[in-house]
Amino acid sequence: MKRIFTFALALGMTLSLAACGDDNRAVSHSGAGSGADSSPSLPAVDYAPLYEKYTDVSALPVLEIDMDDICVFDDRTLTLEDAISNEPELLTYNLFYYIASAQFDLLMELVGEEEHIQIAMGNERANFEEGYYLTEETLHSLRTLAAEDLNHLSPFVEEELLSLIEACDLEEYVVVQVERSWKYNEAYAAAGPQLSDGEKYIRYYLFAKTAKVPEFKLYDIYWEEFFAE
Repeated sequence: MKRIFTFALALGMTLSLAACGDDNRAVSHSGAGSGADSSPSLPAVDYAPLYEKYTDVSALPVLEIDMDDICVFDDRTLTLEDAISNEPELLTYNLFYYIASAQFDLLMELVGEEEHIQIAMGNERANFEEGYYLTEETLHSLRTLAAEDLNHLSPFVEEELLSLIEACDLEEYVVVQVERSWKYNEAYAAAGPQLSDGEKYIRYYLFAKTAKVPEFKLYDIYWEEFFAE
């Protein structure tokens, strides 16, 4: 049962909680105290890396791929309802393809050096081997965010991204927004998962390059709180 709840957390939480080799990822906000004993101002946050490190999405090569709308693996089905336009979107699709097809070694090849995302993706194999998995996964839409979309990030996510960029020394990153829905198998549903199936959810998948690994790898997953309301 412990693995089930770990998997639920992987679905339900922002995963960038541990650094790549450095566990101190706090980002200070500027501000000052009030009254006679006001505290010194904290250093102002430099938000420039959020934009400087973001991929020029307009320069990404357009992919022309003939994808199957529906892929079936034993009792598991992956459905794609949107076109795949570029490499980040293809990588995002491949995450779900390798999970649905139980190709977990290939799944882990898509994962970067961030510890929590490695654990979360590694738990996919453990849960599957214990009989807990999704029988239906539907990707309703995939959209690669542009740099101007970052103007609407929630303050929490701004801090998380800045910390991730610094801790993992990201040279470039990009985020793909996915609208998805799923159906649990009988054992998984009986275990009382955190989220209801049959509903649509928005998730954000962050891929990044580093000096050590110049290919896009998965470094984080965010929920709806990615953008400020």
